[in-house]
Amino acid sequence: MKRTALSIIIAFSISISILLLFDEYFSYPKVFDIEDDQFFSRQIEPQKEIYSIGGSGVVQLNSTLIDTKIKQKYPDYTFYNLAYNADTPELRYNSIDEVISMKPKLVIYGLSYYDLNGFYFLNKSEEKNVLPDLRNIIEDTISLEKNQFDQFNPKENTLNFIKNNFENSIFEPSDKLTLFNSPFSNFSNEQFLIKSNQDLKNINPEIVSSHVKQDVLEQKKQINYLKKILKSFNEQNIKIIFLILPIHDTYNNLIPDLDKKLFYTELKSLEKNFQFKIYDLSERYSDLEIWQDHVHIAYDKNSMIYSNDVFDIIILELDDVI
Repeated sequence: MKRTALSIIIAFSISISILLLFDEYFSYPKVFDIEDDQFFSRQIEPQKEIYSIGGSGVVQLNSTLIDTKIKQKYPDYTFYNLAYNADTPELRYNSIDEVISMKPKLVIYGLSYYDLNGFYFLNKSEEKNVLPDLRNIIEDTISLEKNQFDQFNPKENTLNFIKNNFENSIFEPSDKLTLFNSPFSNFSNEQFLIKSNQDLKNINPEIVSSHVKQDVLEQKKQINYLKKILKSFNEQNIKIIFLILPIHDTYNNLIPDLDKKLFYTELKSLEKNFQFKIYDLSERYSDLEIWQDHVHIAYDKNSMIYSNDVFDIIILELDDVI
């Protein structure tokens, strides 16, 4: 019996060791792991670039259009959209030193309810999982610190290994559009599609409420990271402005008053303490048929009003600092 138990322990230990070694060499890159990207190692003329940062709502901007229009007035300036999906202040803080090192003239930060609640609804969903968490079992068994498992995902890493080692792999997506001025994001087919307002009326109020919920503890954590970001920009005299991202009218009307109050109160407090401007676009396009879904404007020629408005804001702010 003892031999059987010992064999099981040895087999388990060997299996875990193999997984850890595989993970070490073929870890799946996270969308927010941008701090070591070659974008930040470029040799550029300081204060000649403009950046937008934020999550998927900012990703939907047409960075090529914005850059082209900026160059018509300021030929020496370049616009880059550094947004990536599911961004939060906590994640963005990991690469903020790299952003600052490029010494941009202006940074536009797009925020939504998701950003300040740290995608709280996803975390709560994970907490409800009744199955044992393999990661926790491994940590408890071999007494490793939790942060060593931040990138531990055998399934994703295996797929990543296959994609990176087989040229023209069938796993490589063929329907992605990548814009030169958007180095950390791309567009899939669904992001081009515009839904009718009639279709967008079909939404569950409970889903909206759960998605926008401003959990006090989680919001406090995200606000603290946002303060660190703002402090870093202020210390380097880099101008930053904020956009409150567009939301479809059907969705916006279902957001609980308390969550709206918590969201806007925190932003207004930051605005007062750090002296930046807020441009509220949350209701600007609510009645237009330009939406991919309730919280994303589609990437389509008929929905470029969003990108054009952001360009106008950039020019307004540039005129003030150049």
